[in-house]
Amino acid sequence: MRLRFVFNHYAGNMSIDYNHKMRLWFSDFLMNFYGKTYDGTVADEGDDCRGFKLFTFSKLIFDSYKVREHRIGFYEGKAQWFVSSPVEDFLDDFAEYLKTIKRISVDSISFELLDISEVKMPAFDKQMKFTSLSPITVTTDGLNKRIIDDYFLRFSDSAFINKIKDNLLNKYRLYSGKKIIDDANFSFEFDSDYMERKRGKIQKKIKYERREILGYLAPFKVSGEPELLRFGYDTGFGDYCHLGFGMAKEI
Repeated sequence: MRLRFVFNHYAGNMSIDYNHKMRLWFSDFLMNFYGKTYDGTVADEGDDCRGFKLFTFSKLIFDSYKVREHRIGFYEGKAQWFVSSPVEDFLDDFAEYLKTIKRISVDSISFELLDISEVKMPAFDKQMKFTSLSPITVTTDGLNKRIIDDYFLRFSDSAFINKIKDNLLNKYRLYSGKKIIDDANFSFEFDSDYMERKRGKIQKKIKYERREILGYLAPFKVSGEPELLRFGYDTGFGDYCHLGFGMAKEI
């Protein structure tokens, strides 16, 4: 399930690295709406949705904006925002929470809630074409998380696709208790024409609190069991999806 939120905002500017500030909206929601993390455990101070990670969200999509010196500037207008999860109750409760508080903010910019609507679900097949609404990031195992060049896989690395697949399969098993029988045909490929037009420059480095996260923004083609692809649509592709990475839409 995917919800579309529309906000009204005044002219302003803010850092382009605001994922961690949006994450706090969910932390506040979980604590204020439930008084605990979503899996029923009491939230520790600073807990950032640790008890529930089966969701993803996009960046704010402004009607008009300009990026300059690592800041995004925009005129007064509207902004869209998308949130997805296979757990519909979570999305319904989050929507009710936003209706109650009526506005959210990033830095000093206030966003007033205007509308909430459900996005029509794509018809999933064994091959789908998507484009990323937030960067897709894939991490390695056992290396130094403080060194970005060691910790994040490049899309050209042979393990990149397998890590995306394994991440999806693991989340799917935990959520459904089922195993996808036919996962051998899973494939993932960024659009080669787009990459050629961009001269391969699809890489993004996002400052997240005191560290950097390496990700990719580009259209891509993914193949596999339709049920698994739908789960990727709902929860995101790659790592850190609950922190605002890996969201995609059909093209």
